[in-house]
Amino acid sequence: MNLSLAVTDKATSDWRKEPSRSLPAARFHWPETLKQNLGKLTFQGTHNAHHLGRFSDAKLIELLDQYPRDKFGIYRFPSYAKAAQKAEHGCAPTLTGAEIMKAVNDGKIWLNLRAVNKELPEYQALAGTIFEQLKAASGTATFKEDVGVLISSPNIHVHYHLDIPLVCLVQLRGEKKISIYPTGAPFVEPGQLSDFALRRQDEQMTYSKSFDAEATVISLKPGLAVTWPQTAPHRVQNGNSVNVSLSCEFMTLEGILKANALYTNASLRKENSTRAVFPKKLNASALAKAGTARVLKKLSPLTEKTSTPVTFELVKGGKIKRLSPPAPVEIRSAMTCRVIKPKDLTEKDRADWKQLQHSNFQYNSPLLSPDFMDLIAQTRRDVRCILVHRGAKLLAVLPVFERHFGLIRPVGAPFSDYAAPIMAKESGLTVKDIIALSGYAAYRSHAVLLPPPELETAEKDVATRSYIIHLNGETAEEHLETNRALHAKRYKNFRRLMSKLEREHGPIEFIHGPAKDLPVETLLEWKSKQFSREGFLDITASKNSASILNKVSKLEQREGNVLSGFMTGLKVNGTLITGHFGIRDEANFHPWISAYDPDFEDYSPGLLLLYKIAEEMGHMGLESYDLSTGHDSYKKYFCSASRYTREVHITAPGLMGRLQKMSYEIWDKIGGKNPESPAARMRRRFDHIFICEPKMRGRAKEVLLAFVKRSRVSGK
Repeated sequence: MNLSLAVTDKATSDWRKEPSRSLPAARFHWPETLKQNLGKLTFQGTHNAHHLGRFSDAKLIELLDQYPRDKFGIYRFPSYAKAAQKAEHGCAPTLTGAEIMKAVNDGKIWLNLRAVNKELPEYQALAGTIFEQLKAASGTATFKEDVGVLISSPNIHVHYHLDIPLVCLVQLRGEKKISIYPTGAPFVEPGQLSDFALRRQDEQMTYSKSFDAEATVISLKPGLAVTWPQTAPHRVQNGNSVNVSLSCEFMTLEGILKANALYTNASLRKENSTRAVFPKKLNASALAKAGTARVLKKLSPLTEKTSTPVTFELVKGGKIKRLSPPAPVEIRSAMTCRVIKPKDLTEKDRADWKQLQHSNFQYNSPLLSPDFMDLIAQTRRDVRCILVHRGAKLLAVLPVFERHFGLIRPVGAPFSDYAAPIMAKESGLTVKDIIALSGYAAYRSHAVLLPPPELETAEKDVATRSYIIHLNGETAEEHLETNRALHAKRYKNFRRLMSKLEREHGPIEFIHGPAKDLPVETLLEWKSKQFSREGFLDITASKNSASILNKVSKLEQREGNVLSGFMTGLKVNGTLITGHFGIRDEANFHPWISAYDPDFEDYSPGLLLLYKIAEEMGHMGLESYDLSTGHDSYKKYFCSASRYTREVHITAPGLMGRLQKMSYEIWDKIGGKNPESPAARMRRRFDHIFICEPKMRGRAKEVLLAFVKRSRVSGK
């Protein structure tokens, strides 16, 4: 790559003619071609700052003692590799400046004293001199000026990274090589640069040795300085001596405008887009985007940069004391995330998913299986699968519906009584981590199953409990006897109701089996009438939800598919009076539709059905029967296990995330924080409508009907 590079050798010789003691201030010489090109090309200049007597060991020790210790940047770098490598961050709370300086001389330490010009007056004056001369040489005003002091051990290196501000590196002691790479892909991918601009990650980048063929390599010695194009990746290798440099960060007007245009491009960038995000020229489009950035930052303020966790302490003798990293450590840096369509899921992905699912009872539901995602994908085109790996190991998987403006919802909604990322417990991930990794703007669900890290610390009073008949190694008879002993009076009443029903209406028969062979239509008809009476959206008739119910009602187990539509019910004198319909795998059933004949309401048919289900678990070949959330006043008498869920609305940084958050918070401001308030109920109603009805016409119709139906119900 042919990057413009200019060196002023004459200036170097000029400094050598003049004794250092006669130099009251630093002087810099830059090539004439710097004018109007600062931040666009690479330029090398000369200076005399290394002769000013400010950077001897004694003066540096004094600086280390004066500089605020809580702002110290102490780092170690692992070996180069073809990957993004993170520096280790350390501290030295008990060492003197002399002890720290000795550790630098003897070890592998890199010190960064950021913005020293804002901490110490003498460095403020030095910074003023440097930038005044840079302005004069370039003919360009500079802003946001910071000077940091870099002190580093012999032979240490700084990994491949970039800076969004412009940088001038001034070499004062020792020798180093700086490799400067072209801007743009493949040296910096648009997605990485977008993440830097939005502060989703720091400036560490993925490095490949193949990049070196395009690098401009500059050997820096005391008396030399270099500045390079804005956002150009670079890396540094020290020579065999202690190195001291000044890192001068600044902006020009053009640099600020380009950085703001970058912010706009990053905020609006589509996932996996390969389009460049940093403008090469400051044209009309870039200017418009720079102006747009001001609006976007008002809507979605930049988050503060997160410090790298402190993982070691520098102690006496320059030794390294390992510290337990604070939680959470930046675990995402070593992870990869894929967002794919179900058809692109590999056999290994499916096997790993099922292994994760079966490793924890919390995930042992047909709704959380890859087979369920495949089933839903047959009725909808917006199904996506988020997979998070560390190396070859699958850590988490989350199937979703991909909606508009970066919003994702649980796959299978509104029948997703559980929505959960299925994850390895050791991953340490949360739902929020997975959404951030995926690149989506927001995730919304009314029943997110708490993952293991959250489950262990969950406040049960702010979570919703679901109820499960779970045999857990017992026979159905043993399980029933356990619950009968706990609730003897209740079970006596259940038997009385059963006897009364049989005496007054005829023999009772418990039925179960594939839904395609049983009267599912009767259940759906009862449920539809119930929705109408109570003023709720009829999910048995809305297009999206009805297509799922229809598909499951005909589904049967076969080779390669363990799911089937399943039904249980009670008949009296040959007539169905109540039943459950839903989806099951080999050993777990999750009913969606629970309904009964209103003519038998006085007999509590739902309770009697649960009683018979508990008796017949073994005959149905079931290990668990999931009764989901709600109506805990009677479910608890039959169940021995629980899951906990929580309503969540998670948003990511960026414009779309901010807009999604604002739209959700509007409901909170009118009372939506109280789950039983009219605003919260209306929000859930609208969510159901938008999930179940694919077209705007159908949604508008259902919204109107919702108001009409609820007004009628409320008026009764």
